[in-house]
Amino acid sequence: MVIPGEATSNRYVASSDGAPPVPPPGGYRGAQRSRAPQLPPGAPVPPRGSTADKPKRTWMGIAALIVAAVYVIVLVIVLNVGGSHTLYGFNMLALQIAVLVFVLVALFTPGARGWGSAALALCLVANVATVGAAGALTSAYTGNYENLKSDDQKFWEKYPGIKDEEPVYLIGGPSYEEYKADADELLGQVRNRLTTDFGFSWTEPADEMKRPIRNGYGGESWFFTYTSEKWMTNEAVHGVSDKTAVMNSINSVVNDFGYDDMYSLTEPGYRDDKVLEQLYGSAEPTEQAIWEFYADDYDANFTLYVQIVDLSMDTEDGRFRKDREDWNARSGEPLEGVILYVVTGPTISEDDEDAFDKLLAEYE
Repeated sequence: MVIPGEATSNRYVASSDGAPPVPPPGGYRGAQRSRAPQLPPGAPVPPRGSTADKPKRTWMGIAALIVAAVYVIVLVIVLNVGGSHTLYGFNMLALQIAVLVFVLVALFTPGARGWGSAALALCLVANVATVGAAGALTSAYTGNYENLKSDDQKFWEKYPGIKDEEPVYLIGGPSYEEYKADADELLGQVRNRLTTDFGFSWTEPADEMKRPIRNGYGGESWFFTYTSEKWMTNEAVHGVSDKTAVMNSINSVVNDFGYDDMYSLTEPGYRDDKVLEQLYGSAEPTEQAIWEFYADDYDANFTLYVQIVDLSMDTEDGRFRKDREDWNARSGEPLEGVILYVVTGPTISEDDEDAFDKLLAEYE
């Protein structure tokens, strides 16, 4: 206990054993190590905790946000103008790293952290990866991949020839006009023979088709395959003997044109039995709903096809009749009878040959 009037050094009595000694007058030496700096007379005293001696760099955060926004705009422009190959190029990746470093510096700069955070968020949302992915998704949805192609790809996409095919051999083959003339002559002779031998009449033929051939570089070549007008009899042909007689008459015409007898695509051994059943109704020709034959000139890429549709041999589920009825509803073609048409290899119109040669010169 403290006894009033006692000396300061003797204030503690027996019951105060273990208590720390009272500091000497004026306190211990060095107890006040840090003192507030002396201000000149009349200077305002800064509030406690003031950062007046640490100037804020808000401008750096604003600059980082502006740089990030400009970078995003550049990404979009590059994607639409230069394509993905430019977007993923070294220059754009280096630019992205530079922008990111600047944004991170702003993020750790006092006074600029708020703006720097916004700039960082913008960079995370829109960067090379996200903009490129968005462009790819857009192309997949619209089917337009122009922005994803390089200039070299776009150049070869317009190649008029066919990859790995010598243009001199392609352009040196029969023209479309020559193929058409040969097809018209052969089909005309076959129709005349069948009309003479069996009294067939013929429907209005289906239009010819020109199917473009891909050039192997992502585009279409100037060449196409030609499918002639498709002729069909108005009369049906039933029974193996009648169908065989029809094919014999056709073979006689084909032989006159220098071809061998027509080869059957429906005979066992040419294809697997299950395939024959699927395509023709049975693996046995005498039970097939469709007979199909061809004769060709291999060197000229010229093939005559003949089909005989006989629905009296339809399968139990009637699928061939149903297919023919559906096709009849769309094309007006008779349900059954003899079908004739020609298919050729790659060809080009004579009117396009000069323009083809001129364009081809750009690729040599």
